[in-house]
Amino acid sequence: MKRKSRMLAIIAAAGIVSGAAGSASSLQSCGYNAAGDYVENGTVYATASWDHAKRCAAQGLLPQVVAKRLGWLGDAATRAEAEQLRAENRQVREEREREEENTDGK
Repeated sequence: MKRKSRMLAIIAAAGIVSGAAGSASSLQSCGYNAAGDYVENGTVYATASWDHAKRCAAQGLLPQVVAKRLGWLGDAATRAEAEQLRAENRQVREEREREEENTDGK
């Protein structure tokens, strides 16, 4: 019985660690794979929602491949908003990189 409890504890710990690693990985990519497809719960989608792209851009996590195609089929207002999101994404990413450089340099 004691052995079974230990084994269950080890399996649970492994699941927690792998879940945390997966969450950190998806945070860094904001749910997109290298091709720019959105991946959620193992299902691959060609795109995510506009709101999702906005949240990623606000964090500076919108991948370049996604940023390039953002709003390209929209009207003038949509294309202008897409350009604002690209600029915000760039700015936040650059700020985060500067902060990381300062932290690494200490």
